[in-house]
Amino acid sequence: MKLAIIGDSHTASWKLAWTEMACAHADFDLTFFAGPGQRTTDFKVDDGKLVAGTEKLRQSIAYTSGGLEKIDPAQFDAFVVCGLFVLRAWTDDAPEYSLAVYQQTLMDTVASSMNYGIARKLRQITDKPIYICHRPFAAAKEGKNIFKRDTYAQRIEVLNSFTQSDIGATVVAQAAKTVVDENYTLAEFTVGSRRLDVGSSISGTLHDSDDTTHMNADFGAIALENLFGILQAGK
Repeated sequence: MKLAIIGDSHTASWKLAWTEMACAHADFDLTFFAGPGQRTTDFKVDDGKLVAGTEKLRQSIAYTSGGLEKIDPAQFDAFVVCGLFVLRAWTDDAPEYSLAVYQQTLMDTVASSMNYGIARKLRQITDKPIYICHRPFAAAKEGKNIFKRDTYAQRIEVLNSFTQSDIGATVVAQAAKTVVDENYTLAEFTVGSRRLDVGSSISGTLHDSDDTTHMNADFGAIALENLFGILQAGK
């Protein structure tokens, strides 16, 4: 299965993991189209393809994909949009809004995200499967707990109800073995995380030790195994 992985700096953990995993997963062929942060908002649809709207994005996706400057739906079996929006639960100091209000806020958040914007553009040019992965939860911090208004599984269910009816896309939950307290990533997965390699002077270097949002290759490997299981199950 040929997959186009489209995303921001959080795809670095996936890409690093894939260099080590590829030989063991001959059924999958991954091509990464990634760029730092806001740069990925510059995708646009042109002649049935997703193309870079700026020179910086063109350079980034050409570098990460191994030379491709356009995302041609005909070349792939499915698409995964990675990172680019944050999925949060209410913390223990959150206002006392109803669950319905919170769930509507969730849907509004994803609908306005960079991630979903790319997914919508893809749906304009292809009817093939589209999967959406939110940015990894931040690393767990001692003494900080979520407000038990709902569960992570409920949040994913709410989002899938929206994305399936809107554009027929599937939201993929973060792999369970990496999640703690419904809203955080186990801190061990931030150790040794590296910047996305886009050919710049700091590409591939270690993140600062206090970075809590970018994950390492171990996290990437688990995330990819989780994704492959979903794809193989036909979900």
